Amino acid sequence: MWGHNLFNDLVQGDDDFVGMVAYSVYKQEKVRWIQKHHQDTGRYPTPEEMQTYFYNQHSRPESIRRYRGEAEAQLNAFIQATLAEELLVYQQEIRDSEIIKNVKTPLHKRLIEGVVAGLISTALVALISMIVWLYSIMEPVSENQPLPKALKEKIESQVNKHTPSPASSDN
Repeated sequence: MWGHNLFNDLVQGDDDFVGMVAYSVYKQEKVRWIQKHHQDTGRYPTPEEMQTYFYNQHSRPESIRRYRGEAEAQLNAFIQATLAEELLVYQQEIRDSEIIKNVKTPLHKRLIEGVVAGLISTALVALISMIVWLYSIMEPVSENQPLPKALKEKIESQVNKHTPSPASSDN
């Protein structure tokens, strides 16, 4: 059995997430120390070497505070990055919904615009039709133009019907 109880020193309960992250920071440091020892000496450290050179130094109260501090810093960085991402997504969702709201015209407004456009176009067509009709009626009656031949003949025939002939008045 090892002569240390670092897990219980770092993790203060089942729901101590900071302590669990601190323990993983400790384990990462331990693995690096073992790899460096193996690289320097060509062999892995013995349990006695681990106790003397690693556990005794890393189980001190200041080391435990350092591990927990690193864990808190890592967790805070993770939380900030996560919140920044979520905030960015939330901002994009709000922006997109505002764009959609501003682009999509409400039904009642579209109906009013359609009715107004229909009334305006109907009024313009009626006005243009009246102008063309009035122009066509007024054109033959102008001073410089004689009456059309067919109209002139009709007027003369009507006048001749109602005018007594000189032969009938002598009788």
